[in-house]
Parts: sequence; C-alpha cells; structure tokens
Amino acid sequence: MVTATIRSVVHQVQRFPAPALRAGPVWVNPHTAGVLVYGRPVAVTPAQLKILALLVKSGGGVVPRQRIAGELWGADPPLCYRHHLAMHIKNLRVKLGDNCIQPRIIVNVRGMGYKIGMGHASAGTGGAPW
Repeated sequence: MVTATIRSVVHQVQRFPAPALRAGPVWVNPHTAGVLVYGRPVAVTPAQLKILALLVKSGGGVVPRQRIAGELWGADPPLCYRHHLAMHIKNLRVKLGDNCIQPRIIVNVRGMGYKIGMGHASAGTGGAPW
C-alpha cells in the first residue's frame, strides 16, 4: 500500500514538473528552491532566492531596486532598504562565486538596479538539469 502511494506521488510530480528559469549561467527553480550556477548547486536563503528569481525572470533586463525591495519587504520596506539590499546582493555574490570587483553574474547598473549577466547562455525556461 505504501509503495503504491509513493508511486502515485512520483507519477504526479513527473507529470507536473516545476518550471525552472534560466538566464546566463543561473538556473532557478522557485518551487523547489533549487539554484544551479554553472551546473553547481548553490544553497540560498529565501530572500536570496526571491532576488535571483526576479533577476532571472527579467532575462538580462535591469530590475529596479524598488521592485526588488517590494518583493522582499512588501509595501513597507525598511528605511535603509538600499543598505539591506546591498548586503543581500553581496552575500549572494559570495555564494555564487561572483567577483564583487567585476561581477559577471549579478551586475549593478548604477542608479537603476541590478541585472543578471547573461554570460554564454540565453534566457529561457525548462530543461533544467535537475
């Protein structure tokens, strides 16, 4: 009985796989909180996952800081949200193995926001390696 239940659940998951998002070297699966960078799994916090998902969904376009803050903190971000956001980005860059002097994965667009560096691959969905 337990085996049949497990098979049923596995079958349902296989029929409805969670869509993965991709931009450049970054794969994000918001439903499973899975992140791959250059094919390597990276453990991220829920806030970092939200940031990455926003950046990847933009397909290389700039995401304004205010939009990221709205996603993280809702309509009432902290007074010094720019500092908090910068710290999230800094910590995320470290986890992703990005160079903070000349970043290639999370790129700062001065006065506007952040974007995903597209690297060698283009944006898309599906076909994730997990």
